[in-house]
Amino acid sequence: MHLVAGGNMVAVFSHADTAAMQRAVMEAAGLDTVTARITSEQWDTARPLILTDNPDLVITDVRRGTDGGPA
Repeated sequence: MHLVAGGNMVAVFSHADTAAMQRAVMEAAGLDTVTARITSEQWDTARPLILTDNPDLVITDVRRGTDGGPA
């Protein structure tokens, strides 16, 4: 999966192209971005830790098979 983070938002995607579009939008908005390719297991471990340190963080999960729908 592909993770894109910037500002107060983290988004995870199934496809690299979709993640690249999100990164471009964030950078056009003037945000510093970070991207990473991680496994679902890594995300499942990291997500609660990230939210513990950043409770106001907005997380959008648009991977296939999630409640967010297809990505």
